Amino acid sequence: MISRFQTQKTGALLAYLALHAGRSFPRETMAELLWPDGDPSAIRNRLNQAISSLRRQLHPPGCEPGYVLQADHLSLQVNPHTVVTDVAEFEEALQAAEESEDNATQHLRQAVDLYQGEFLDGYYEEWALLERVRLSDQYYEALSHLIRSYAQTGRISEAIEVAIRRLAIDPSDERAHRALMRLYLAAGRPRSALAQYQQLVRALALDDDVPSERAERLRQEAMSQLGGEEADFDVQPETHEPPLMTESVTVASHRGLPRYLTKLWGRDEELATILSLWEQQQRLTTLTGFSGMGKTRLAVEAAWQGDRFFGDRIAFVSMAEHAPDDSIVGTAAQLITGHPTDDPLGVIVRWTHGHASLLVLDNLERADDTVVAELADMLVHLPNVYVLVTSWHPLDIDGEHVLPVRPLPIPGEADRLQDLAKNPAIALFVDRAQAARQDFQLTERTAAAIQELCQRLEGVPLALELAASWARTLTASQMVEQVTAHYDRLTSRRKDLAPRHRSMRAVVDGSFLMVPESLREAFVKLSVFVGGWDHAAATQVCYGIDVYELLRVVEEFGLVNSTPTERGLRFSMLETVRAFCRDQMNPDLAAEASNAHADYYAALVERAVRREGMTGLHLIAEDNANCLAALRHLIDSGRFEEAARFGAGLALYWEATGRVREGAGLLDAIRAHEAELPVLVRGLLILRQARLAWRLGKYELARTTNDEAIQIFTQEDDLEYLSQARLQEALEAHRSSDFSRAEQILRENVELVRSIDIPANEARNLLALGNTLVEQRRWDEAARVYEDTLTLARKIGIPYLIAMPLANLGNLDLLQGKPATGKPLIEEARAIFEANRFHVYEQDCRRMIARAERMLGDPGASLEACRKLLADPIDDVTMIWGALVEASYALREMGKLETTARIMGVVESMWATTATCVFGVESDEYQRVREAVKSDLGAEPFETAVTVGRRLDTQSWSRLLDSA
Repeated sequence: MISRFQTQKTGALLAYLALHAGRSFPRETMAELLWPDGDPSAIRNRLNQAISSLRRQLHPPGCEPGYVLQADHLSLQVNPHTVVTDVAEFEEALQAAEESEDNATQHLRQAVDLYQGEFLDGYYEEWALLERVRLSDQYYEALSHLIRSYAQTGRISEAIEVAIRRLAIDPSDERAHRALMRLYLAAGRPRSALAQYQQLVRALALDDDVPSERAERLRQEAMSQLGGEEADFDVQPETHEPPLMTESVTVASHRGLPRYLTKLWGRDEELATILSLWEQQQRLTTLTGFSGMGKTRLAVEAAWQGDRFFGDRIAFVSMAEHAPDDSIVGTAAQLITGHPTDDPLGVIVRWTHGHASLLVLDNLERADDTVVAELADMLVHLPNVYVLVTSWHPLDIDGEHVLPVRPLPIPGEADRLQDLAKNPAIALFVDRAQAARQDFQLTERTAAAIQELCQRLEGVPLALELAASWARTLTASQMVEQVTAHYDRLTSRRKDLAPRHRSMRAVVDGSFLMVPESLREAFVKLSVFVGGWDHAAATQVCYGIDVYELLRVVEEFGLVNSTPTERGLRFSMLETVRAFCRDQMNPDLAAEASNAHADYYAALVERAVRREGMTGLHLIAEDNANCLAALRHLIDSGRFEEAARFGAGLALYWEATGRVREGAGLLDAIRAHEAELPVLVRGLLILRQARLAWRLGKYELARTTNDEAIQIFTQEDDLEYLSQARLQEALEAHRSSDFSRAEQILRENVELVRSIDIPANEARNLLALGNTLVEQRRWDEAARVYEDTLTLARKIGIPYLIAMPLANLGNLDLLQGKPATGKPLIEEARAIFEANRFHVYEQDCRRMIARAERMLGDPGASLEACRKLLADPIDDVTMIWGALVEASYALREMGKLETTARIMGVVESMWATTATCVFGVESDEYQRVREAVKSDLGAEPFETAVTVGRRLDTQSWSRLLDSA
């Protein structure tokens, strides 16, 4: 969406062309229309600049230049196939209403709902003014027809709603007021009719006029329906109806309530919650959270929307402008009257008498306990007063409902451009950046930098606004560099910002000073955590402190957030707060916190994997970032033996979850100091390196590294780790299609692990043996081995070892042409892998399920499953090319032969790059399908397409699959 333009004339140019989409206009005509006076040469230059700006903004990703805006040296127009305007839709709906006999009301409703305000409000070109009047007249007539239609069919409530909209066009239109009064009387709501009469009186008084006799007769009729009782002049409509008042009266009556000129982004849920609480007569709501989250902005927006509950009885008090002990009652009373008063409580009593009233108290964290006590007392004695508070922490008084205000949702890594545009953090940033530079846009070219910036700023509204103010002088990429360099650079020169909001440093510093001095050292230690922590981790890092009290206090001040999980509360800290805290730590305190942090997570990983038991991967999953930070600290601190043991345990997690690449680099860093490691620890480290290298497709490196591990474990007579290294040796033989050697190694290894009684390792070797038998098409033997493995795994009780033979038995059914029996087994296995965080094996199951879908006659579902698989990449080349192979089979069955050939080219390029030997069964099927595609497409076109595919990079083949 383009909401701002380089100049207003640029916007007018686009509006005119869109309004007449498909019509070509001479450049001279458009120049004269927009700039009727001036030097012709200067006018032509302005038009050229406007066209250039529109070209930059209008062409979305993938569009060829000129697809939307079509301009040459003589003329310009907008492609009608790319433009939809609300004006055209509005007039089409009116035309449909005129021509329809049965659905006229429906079409009228569609038309009036499309009218969202005056045409090009704020533009004053003559053609725009004429169009504005024409469309406004059409809208008024449509409303009148719709009111009449609803009233004639007995839909009075809907007629009232439309009549209110018509009155908003001209609040001094007596005819519109009288129509509403008649509708209220027809609905049996005389009090609302009287309230409407009072609004008419106020509106006409502005022009020194009074209501007509016809209006007076309607008032008398309303009085009669009420039984002749006297109505107070200030009577309000019934509580379930919105107050009927003009915007000018509302603005004048909302005492002290600010008006913002910018849009509120991403707070729909919080707004709905506040309004719902008021509907439930919840009288004290406190918006809490770290400074800069937009609590004040949210409170003000809620107050403006709350006039249907409170009418004009809303007052806003900023406690930041008062002393901590300033009386709330006195301050509010002075705001209401406009001058000091000797009877502040009486003022508020009279203000609220008979009416629900709202008091918005901003920045109440600055008030002392006596002021909070005064507020509690006021709520007890004034039952019509509702209070909306913003504060860093709850007030902790009776009847309080606390609503935390969190950062805006930030974009994910793989979000598409369309999804990015809808993300609240990005929408806020782009909106504020456009205020600094009108033609700033989210495009394919700028998306990555804007996405990264919003992620680094963690969705904090103030941080996003401060960064957006740089748009006048910096590109989005340059902003990322500035933020990355230091958060202190997030500042603003805006004069209307309070000093505490002019930099993120000032925001954090103000919050930090609220923390009791006795807890500050422990609080800054929490900055050692990355991504989050729980009570147990905080207890070890902040040893000697009441951690429950610490976390309660800092969460109340918005410095940390808590999120419920299955294992209890989990806490997190914004990166801006974390960076500030790290600055507060001296080297000794930082080392103390980092050592305790590393010790805790090393022990956690040891518990999680238990010498390859790997039953607690969920423990690591939540804390992977902490584990990586702890491992880096051990390396940087020279604690290489501990780092090696820690890294070896993490390697099993990385392998199971597909997070191999980063982990492999850390193991390389540890091995650079292998001379300082005990022999067996060095052997274990080398073994894990071999497995990660194998996952990454570095097969020669994996083979030579694993040979080193075998040599060490043989010399040291460590049979358990030797069996693991021999299993890896067998896997490499299998990959190289040396199935007989792989089978021999595995059978020997099964006997070895049985002799030392390690049933988990026995199950792994049996699984690999079954796979080798499959490649030799010894189906029955493979099935028996898988069944034996399943029996053993269930006896051991390790979930992922149960899932593996289930998946393999299901795949064996697929290979034998029995997808109906194989698919349920694979789905059962996939669910177990997902529940236990074995992402790599879960992905493999998804690939098998995609194959089953194709075999069951739904290649489209198979292709979509492969797309999703490849959109969630893991560091396992075998998995990637396996999904691409399955995608090519699905494409072939869908008749997309050229795309099939290109994807096959991608696959073959991967095989050549990684020196992959395709397994026997897989190779045979692939060659059969390849020859069929070549025959159907033709040899020359097929080879051309394969050649193209071999040259495609990851991004290109991803787009190819998405468009297939």
